[in-house]
Amino acid sequence: MHRTRAFSFFLCLGVVAVLVGVPSDRSTVLAQKGRRPPKKTVSEPSSPIAGKEIQITLTDGGQITGKFVKIDSRELTYENAVGDKIPVAIERIAILAIGEPPKPKIDFSFISDAESAISVVAKLSALTDATGDQALTYREYTQKVTEAKVAVESFIAKHSEFSEQQPLFTAMRKITDSYEMVSPIWAMRIGADQRKSLSGESPEMVLVLNTYPELKLTEYNREGRYPTDKVVAWVWSQIPTQIQSVRSQIRQLRGSLEGS
Repeated sequence: MHRTRAFSFFLCLGVVAVLVGVPSDRSTVLAQKGRRPPKKTVSEPSSPIAGKEIQITLTDGGQITGKFVKIDSRELTYENAVGDKIPVAIERIAILAIGEPPKPKIDFSFISDAESAISVVAKLSALTDATGDQALTYREYTQKVTEAKVAVESFIAKHSEFSEQQPLFTAMRKITDSYEMVSPIWAMRIGADQRKSLSGESPEMVLVLNTYPELKLTEYNREGRYPTDKVVAWVWSQIPTQIQSVRSQIRQLRGSLEGS
């Protein structure tokens, strides 16, 4: 018992000595001679988690993410996205998580929503293939394009946290953007001036050719001009393959879920 107390006493004494600073023999001699000992530069010890990603949940429910810099008894300092080092009082921190947060995983609701969105797009594709009395009017077409775009954008907004599914989102957007980009070309074809062709440098054609540069290599490129009706039909003809590709991606995602 006495030995334990003695050990605790000397241990505390040692800690106090480290914190206060016990003078070395050389310091003592210099002090006795009236000379100040040279100041020692003490480098701050580096934390093993310095530079790691952290997520801080504050006591008021707020969330902070950044890179760990340092921590002491009063505050934690982190580095934000623009490189600023910002202190946070310890008493404000409810939860501190170290490391990148786990990425959310898709579930069957994601698959179902994706299938519903691409089904709306597929219906529009079928309608653009119709002829005669079943063919869409321009007004009907613009309404259907809006419906398809809303379906796709709503799906993407709902599941935007799945950043690894960006290729799927991009492929779906390309389809609805394609339908949308030929709408003004169709309008020119049936408008008062009944434009039969457009220059490849016109704003409407620049958008189409940036999306589908292969159109330049077709017979519809007539010395830099493109027939409006052929451009609309050609863009529509590219979309069924894109829809099949999207559905293939969705099937693969479903298969991976069912197999897990």
